[in-house]
This record gives sequence, C-alpha cells and structure tokens, in this order.
Amino acid sequence: MNQHEELQRNTFWAKAKEDKLEKPGLFDELTKTFAAKGAPQKKESGEGLEKKAATKKKGKDLKIIDPKSAQNLSIFLGSLKLPHREVKKLILNCDQKVLTESAITSLLKYLPSTEQMQQLGNMKDNIDDLSDPEQFACLLSSIKKLEQRLNMILFKMKFPEDMQDIKPNVVNATAACREVKTSHKFSKFLELVLLMGNFMNAGSRNEGSMGFEMNYLTKLSSTKSMDGQLTLVHFLEDMIETKYPEISGFENELTHVEQAARVSDDLLQKSITTMQGNLKKLEKELETYKPLNDPEDQFLAVMKISFKYPATVLDSHSASLHPGV
Repeated sequence: MNQHEELQRNTFWAKAKEDKLEKPGLFDELTKTFAAKGAPQKKESGEGLEKKAATKKKGKDLKIIDPKSAQNLSIFLGSLKLPHREVKKLILNCDQKVLTESAITSLLKYLPSTEQMQQLGNMKDNIDDLSDPEQFACLLSSIKKLEQRLNMILFKMKFPEDMQDIKPNVVNATAACREVKTSHKFSKFLELVLLMGNFMNAGSRNEGSMGFEMNYLTKLSSTKSMDGQLTLVHFLEDMIETKYPEISGFENELTHVEQAARVSDDLLQKSITTMQGNLKKLEKELETYKPLNDPEDQFLAVMKISFKYPATVLDSHSASLHPGV
C-alpha cells in the first residue's frame, strides 16, 4: 500500500458510511421540501438519488496530493470560476486584476509541494486520468519557478501600498534626524548638558567626557536635587531661561522629533530591510530570467518595464535613520 492510499484510508470521508443512515421516506421528504419551484420534475426514487450522490462524490481518485489539499485547490478554482488554462495564462501574463492579492496568496498557500508538482508534471501524458485539482496543478507544473513568480507578482502588487504605509514614518524620522543634526540651538543645548555633566562627574571615571549618547537625555529627569523637589531637567530649563537665552526655544527647530519619537525604529528598519531584500531578489531574477517558450509569458515585460522603483531609494531612507550627531 503506498502513502497516498494510506492517507485516503485514514481520512474521515474514506471511512464514512452515510448510506447506512438512510431511512424510509427520507429522500421523498427532501425532494418535497427542497425541490425548486417551476415546471414539474420527474421524481426519482430514493435509490436513484442515492446513486447520483454516490457518483458525484466518487469522482476520480487522487493520485498524488492528499484530499485536504485537493479540497482547498478545488475551493480556490471555484472562487475564480475560470478554466484551468485561463488561470495559467493569467499567471504567465503576470495579471494583477483578475489575480488579486487575495487570489495569489491563496494559490501560494494551496499549491502542492515542489516534489508533488514534479510528480504531477511527469503525468502530463495521462492528465485526463487525474482528478480536477491535480489536472490544474499538472498544467501549472510547466511554469518554471512558479512559486518565485507568484511571490514576485505579489510583492509588486503590494509595493505601492507598503511604501505608502512606511513613507510617513520614513519622512518624519529622516526630517527629525536632519533637524537634530542642523539645529544650532540644539547643538548649544547638548554642549550645555555635556558641560554640566562633566562638572557633576568630576572625580569619577566619566569626567572629561568628549560627548555622550543621545539616549542619555532621557535620563536627565532621573537626576534629582538634594531635597528631591527638582530634577536636572528643571534646573536646565531655569538656566537656559536666565543665563542662556540664545538656547531658548530650541524645541521649535525640532518640529518632527515628536512624531518621529512615535516611530518604532526596529519595525521601520525591518520593513525597509524586507523591501530591500525583495527588490534585490526581483532584480536578480530579472537579470537571470530565461523566457519560457510560450508567447503568453510576460514576466520580463511586466516586471521590468512597469516596476522601476530603485533599491537605492530605500537604501538612502535606511541610511538616513542612523545619522551621526
């Protein structure tokens, strides 16, 4: 017994014995209750209806894929309501209208494994002996790098939306970094903090520091006065107001910092890195792609001409998130 036969034997439906549930009058009641309105139809006996149900249920035996995968593929095909060859044509054309983001995601999820696709591809001469979902998979097996193609089409479809999602965060983070680097008043504020810090750290291992990391600023409020009533932030505010008026209002030169502070650097960098990686994969795929011997194959034309967003743009955004102060 091969693995496929074993899978079939172990499934619930292979063991189902629903015919034993039939009782006298059951099919007659079903026919009477659920018959479609319209012209009178010839009634069939319970035995006749049962035979039709059994015939419909049986279909062609699965040869390669398991029943669950076959069911999922059948549901997918039913949602498209297109002939198998038309679906293949859409994939070759890199269609993005009929093959929606949801459709491609579902197809990627339900495609048989690489090994199963190869097995089905070897059965082209006997394709009529295969079940409907296996015939569909067999037909698609001739598309080289099918999974990579679908992933690249999906990436292209999602790219504009992904860019719109991260663009405000990139803009705010980039602008905030630029403001921090160019603000004259803020640079004077940093110098004042360094001056005071070196004075307070006199005699310690931190005395005479040449600078400090920016996250040190968040710790200023934790340094309190002897009576615990004031923090170093309060003291700095008072000193700037009374002794360093030229520094006052430095926050007005950092208009994007508050919005940028809400951006998760890790998540933003992860999104950019993922997009950069996919762009480079696509570029490499386009460089090495060998067109199929099929006039419907439009991968190079669609992906190369319509998709020109350079990876260098994302590289510049990524670099701008980590400037030196």
